[in-house]
Amino acid sequence: MRAAGGEVPFLNGEQRPLRTFDLRMEKIVYVAGSPAMCARLRELILVA
Repeated sequence: MRAAGGEVPFLNGEQRPLRTFDLRMEKIVYVAGSPAMCARLRELILVA
């Protein structure tokens, strides 16, 4: 994805490296796509 110019930003803080996993943990929220698409998705998600 990144080699093609895309990005994968996390919306609730950086999640890597994932040190522990628990089914009750907070959801990992991210968007993926071109920089312009990620910016637009971020706007739509964070406004909702």
